[in-house]
Amino acid sequence: MPAKRKPKKEIEKRFEDFGEEMEGFGKKFECPAQRPFGIIWPIVSSIFGIILLAIAIWLLGFISRESGIGFLAAISNFLLNYIGLFFILSIFFSYADYFRRIAKKEFAPFSPIAGAAGVTFAFWILAHLLLIANSYISIAILQKIALFALAQKYLIFVFFLFVLYLAFLLGRKEEEKIIREEKHLNKKSEKQSGIKRLYRSGKEKLLGGVCGGIAEYFNIDPVIVRLLWIALCFAGGAGIILYIIAWIIIPRNPEHKWN
Repeated sequence: MPAKRKPKKEIEKRFEDFGEEMEGFGKKFECPAQRPFGIIWPIVSSIFGIILLAIAIWLLGFISRESGIGFLAAISNFLLNYIGLFFILSIFFSYADYFRRIAKKEFAPFSPIAGAAGVTFAFWILAHLLLIANSYISIAILQKIALFALAQKYLIFVFFLFVLYLAFLLGRKEEEKIIREEKHLNKKSEKQSGIKRLYRSGKEKLLGGVCGGIAEYFNIDPVIVRLLWIALCFAGGAGIILYIIAWIIIPRNPEHKWN
């Protein structure tokens, strides 16, 4: 039984790697609106967001005037009073998301700051909404909770910053440990079997690193393998099918970087 479980786990790992790489490949083509704007896209998207917020504020004010619901008017006034802050924070979070997409590895150490700021901002909004609601329902505990959250917003930020950085450091250590264990196991299995293993290449990679991996295995120029693959593609599309199968079956080279 144990001998049968190991291949199953390896196949599951191949499919996970394949799915992860396809997702990363797809992200290069997502959100076409970003392309003409580039680095100013977060500002453009924030302007659109503020326009939508202004429309929402107007609608809330209109409904409250027509219906006489003071609660909606209070929310409308709150949003209007802090619309400038919402715009600034929208730019901040948009740029955080932008840099996370284009430079995930480099931005990773800064992501806990954006995360802690987002959680603190959510607490701040919730506290104001509780105060607005409490002015109509008068529950003392709600007011105390809201005032505490507003008074301790910097403490809340520091607390979540600590938690997120701790999670980031532990996650990175665990990831490095897994990579080291995989390298050790692969080298050990190669020594025991005496067989040179075929891996997909993370260095010579255009799509999945299949052609680059085959070239490294046979110690030849990757261009030769790619030309042969193109020839197979014109042979009834066999090259495309074989490439996808190889992408799933052949494991990643554990000594290469896979972003």
